[in-house]
Amino acid sequence: MEASHSVEQSTHSGPSLIDMQERSSHSHHNHSSSDDHDHDHDHDDHHHSDHDHQHHHDHKHNNNNDKLASRRLIDVDDFSPIPRKGTWENMGINPVQTGGAGGHSHSHKKKDKGKDHHGHDHDHGHSQHSDAPQQQQQLATATAPSSVTLDDMQKLLAYQTRVIVELERQVERQKLQIRLLNWRTAGYTSTVLKGNVTHAGQVLALRLNQDGTVLASASQDKTILIWDTTTWSCIRRLRGHASAVYCLDSEGDILVSGSADKTILTWRFSTGETLTTIKGHKGSVYCIRLVGNILVSGSADRSIKVWDVRTGELINSLEGHQGSVSHLQIFDKPILFGTTNVLVSSSFDKTVKLWNIYTGECLATLRGHKDFVNCVKINPANNTLITASNDMTIKVWNPETGQCRMTLKGHVANVNYVRLEDNNTVLLSASKDRKIKVWNLQTGELVRELNGHKESVHCLEAAGDNIYSASDDGVIRQWKMLFF
Repeated sequence: MEASHSVEQSTHSGPSLIDMQERSSHSHHNHSSSDDHDHDHDHDDHHHSDHDHQHHHDHKHNNNNDKLASRRLIDVDDFSPIPRKGTWENMGINPVQTGGAGGHSHSHKKKDKGKDHHGHDHDHGHSQHSDAPQQQQQLATATAPSSVTLDDMQKLLAYQTRVIVELERQVERQKLQIRLLNWRTAGYTSTVLKGNVTHAGQVLALRLNQDGTVLASASQDKTILIWDTTTWSCIRRLRGHASAVYCLDSEGDILVSGSADKTILTWRFSTGETLTTIKGHKGSVYCIRLVGNILVSGSADRSIKVWDVRTGELINSLEGHQGSVSHLQIFDKPILFGTTNVLVSSSFDKTVKLWNIYTGECLATLRGHKDFVNCVKINPANNTLITASNDMTIKVWNPETGQCRMTLKGHVANVNYVRLEDNNTVLLSASKDRKIKVWNLQTGELVRELNGHKESVHCLEAAGDNIYSASDDGVIRQWKMLFF
């Protein structure tokens, strides 16, 4: 495997602007002293030496200015707060080209001149010393605006913010490309969880706690097992349901489970303590979603119920699906249809519906799958919906227009579950064909597939470079990707 490479950026800085100015001033001072000494010893030839000296001084002065002007200052694109030439104007800032602090212009002091005995103009020695401050003033006003208003500074801040945001986007794009390259090329290990206690039937649901150190698994054997993901030991077994446990969800230290016994149980994730029992459905509870104190459940009775998880009180009941409700998601931000907490449900009636969770109004129905829709997920990166179906396809939807933006094909049996990575671009799918497939949602490309289960794969969880899958073969597998 080829090792990853890091790009090291370094900024090489030459002599500073102030150093160049000081050397220029020192050079002029020495030259002036030498000229005064020659003038005292040979006054009769002064009109020749003074003329030659002035010509030499002008030539050297111009060369120094040319060198200074030819140096390119570090600009914003070089990660410096000093914009390059023209950047101030590009940002809408009108720099004052001359003048000192406060924007007041200064005129150069006129040199005092006299006449020598030959009638030629003669500087009285201090003119060359006065050139250095003037050169410093000119150089300072040439590099930045001499008068910057609050509005100018706000424009500069906004410009620098845009540069930083674009750099962050470039970094994220590079990270994503590395991640996709890893998925294509990296090796992996696949480990079966075999603790002192195991499930005696199909494993139907998985749920990690907040920090990914504890995994809950639900089974057809009516139990929930709690696993330590670092040691792969079974910490505890939760008993309470009278039939198969189909679904799990959690928030903080609260774990909730739905069962074929038509009930919902709430548990303390850290201790296994049973908190409440919620009853109200007339069929198996296939899916649950917990957001804050709001618990939403979907059932084989075709209804969706909204509960207060603290008391078990029924808040609302949503009717509209013509088949069992298979999966639920909640938009918890005001991004759809001008309301907060839009509920999304998938169903065996082949549709996906969007609801106002408060009023029970059905806001939209998405149609396009040719068989049961088993799972629906929200992509928060672009507010799209991702669905998995028994028609062997995965679809990506615009929920407000109802348009199907992309269809992913590759599985050869029912697609039971989909799971997004945290980058919201890499998608994992689990299928009855016993495979786990990895997709690039930007292109629809199939990146990788993982093989190991002997029966239908029901569900997936992921944390970092670790993937967890559960199957009808009664096995929970950890896939550890060997990413660089």
